[in-house]
Formats: sequence, C-alpha cells, structure tokens
Amino acid sequence: MMMDGGCNVDTRCVATGVPTKRQRTWESRLSILFYWGMVVFVVLTFRRHGISNDELVQHTYGDMLWRYYASGLTDTSLFSYRNLYLYGGAFDLPVVALLKLVPSVSIWDLRHLLSGLVGVVGLVGTGRLATYLYGPRMGLLAIVLLALCGMWSGAMFTHTKDIPFATAMIWGVYTLTRIVPCLPQVPLSLGLGFGLSTGLALGLRVGGGLLVCYAALVILVCGVSCSGLWRDRVLFWFRSARSLFPGMCLAFALMAFFWPWSVQEFDHVPLAIKAFSNFSFEIDTIVAGTVYQVDDVPRTYLPIYLLVKMAEPVLLGLVCGVLVFAIRWHTLVQVRQSILWVPVVVQEEAMSLQQERQKR
Repeated sequence: MMMDGGCNVDTRCVATGVPTKRQRTWESRLSILFYWGMVVFVVLTFRRHGISNDELVQHTYGDMLWRYYASGLTDTSLFSYRNLYLYGGAFDLPVVALLKLVPSVSIWDLRHLLSGLVGVVGLVGTGRLATYLYGPRMGLLAIVLLALCGMWSGAMFTHTKDIPFATAMIWGVYTLTRIVPCLPQVPLSLGLGFGLSTGLALGLRVGGGLLVCYAALVILVCGVSCSGLWRDRVLFWFRSARSLFPGMCLAFALMAFFWPWSVQEFDHVPLAIKAFSNFSFEIDTIVAGTVYQVDDVPRTYLPIYLLVKMAEPVLLGLVCGVLVFAIRWHTLVQVRQSILWVPVVVQEEAMSLQQERQKR
C-alpha cells in the first residue's frame, strides 16, 4: 500500500483477474475451454431461433439511425418512430452496417448470431468479475451457472436489447471493481475501459447511467474513508474525478452517437428516465390461472417468476449463500468488499425488474 493525501491506494490495482500462462490453474483452463464451447454452441444453433416480438421495430429503428447519419443528420424520422427514440441503437446500427456490406445475409440470422456472440462476451465479463473478486474457481462456477440459466443462454439469441445491455453493464461493473483499489490515480486504459462499457450501455438504454452513479458512489465512499483531513478527502475526490474524466468523455461520445435523441435537448435524458419508470402496456398475463393486466399483478408475481425461470443450481447456490452468510456474517461482512458488491446486487435487481417489464 502507498499513501496519497491520507488515503490508501492499493498497489494491486494492476491486477486484472486474468491469470498469465504460468498462473493458470485447471479452473482457468476449463473456463477458457467453456468460453470456446459456448462460441461453438452459438455458431451451431443461431439459425434455430425465431423472431422475437420486438425485433422488427428494433431493426427498423437501426435502419432509421443509419439513414439519419447517411443523410447528414437531415432525416430525423427516427425521433418520432413509436417510443424507440427512448433507446439507443448500439446493437442495431452495427447490424445494419454489416448488412450494407453483405446484403445477401438474412437479417434475422445475422442479428441472432451477433447477439449470441455478445452473450458469450457477457459470460466472459461475468467470469472476469468473479475471478477478480474470489479467484478462478468462483469464476468457473459463475459462468457455468449463468450458462445453465435459460434466461441467458436461450434469450441471448433473440433479446437483442437485453443481452447486449446486460453485457455492457457487467463489463462496466467489472472495470469499476478494478478501479476501486486504484483510486485516486486510475490508469488511463482502465478509465477508458469503464467509459467504453458505460457508453455502450447508455447507447442501448438510459439505465446505463447506473454505472455513472456507481462510480460516483464508490468515489464518495472511498473518499469519506480516507484517514486524513477533509482537505485530503476533497483532493482525493478531485483526483479520482480527473482520472476518470477521459473515460466519461468517451462514454458521452458513444451515447451521443448511438442515441442521438439524448443530446438533442438538455432534458431528454431525464425524460427517458421518467418514461422508463412509468412504462405501461395493454397486455394480459396469467398468474395461477387468473388473468391480470401487467400493471396490476400481485406482489408475489416477480418472486414466483424468478423461482420458475432461474436454474435449479442457481437457486441452490442462493440458498447455500444465505445460510453461509447467516452462520459466518461476522467474518464475511467487510466494508471494502461490501462496497465492491453493491453495484452487482443493485444491477441484478434492476435487470430482473427491467427484463420482467419487457417480457410482460
């Protein structure tokens, strides 16, 4: 450890959670093999999936976004197309661009292939985060459990908003977790990596702004925990913000490019947040044989939904985790590690609620 204005700076900030060839254990080798196995799974099965209910409108929006830039920003039809202006096209625009290069490829096959591969990238991010926090064995366990969850390995072909967004968010949480021990002097590459993840997340949904909130919360709490004077804390906050500034500029640029509506007016991002918090659909759903409007389901709906949808090994792991925590809470609860896990827990809950709204 070295000192910076009364605040501890962990020299382990150079760690990545990726073992070198000499450091590789059997768990890390199995993880790499598992990733390649998932790539093969995607390549062999991406043509077997149908079109989801919103893929057509998403692809149409991506095509409008392409025409917006191809016309020199004069074709603004995308800003009035349904409610799609509330979303970004960080997935749809690259698909349209690839279709321009290879027009003979099926639109839906290309979307499903790319979305499936993005899902594998999300698995890699999950493994990196778990490995960084608790070692390669936990990394292997995390990716296996996630792959066994049909809400990921099945949905990653056709949910071309949810899966890319979740992938960007998990990489954002991973890079932010690596940033924590580096504060206040964050390496440029790490800051840009966080900015890239944040920008791509914002280029898909306004919910990507949670990563910015996580970063602000981490900097605030780490600054408050400094052992020096308040002057040292303020200096810590300033240096932390300064080191992350290039990454935040990259994030803003990506958001503006993939979601141009967000920068047309100063209040557009708050309007998108408000809209997402009050989405209403005229759709019915069934709970225990009773038909409900989706905005009038009982409070037990989401817990039951998660119990049905989550893989049994995941549920067993959650139960075991709660039992272990209850038995050994006094040794497990450490302030610094708790801070690292805050974004993971909050994001998991937010993604569950968001995905449920999309399904209904």
